[in-house]
Amino acid sequence: MSNLSSLMHCVAELPPSRGARRAHSCVPADHAGPCDLQYELHGRMQAAGFENYQQALTAATLAIFSEVHEFDRVLIRAGTEQSLAQAFSSAITWRQAQA
Repeated sequence: MSNLSSLMHCVAELPPSRGARRAHSCVPADHAGPCDLQYELHGRMQAAGFENYQQALTAATLAIFSEVHEFDRVLIRAGTEQSLAQAFSSAITWRQAQA
């Protein structure tokens, strides 16, 4: 049985001089279904739902490179019907909600 870390791959990374934050994904780039972005912000775990992987990847990249908020533990996972993530139509609308 493989562990979760072997299933994750880094999809965005800040250089050490800017904080060395990383975003990881548990789904392949060709994933066709909805995705959730899970992240920690202000010490609380949160989740955002997106229609597709590309929007989740864009949101993950925006989180890692944010100069306003210190996002941590940024992870893209496959979305499910039972997802508790708040749904967003795009990465931009998600980012605007974080302001």
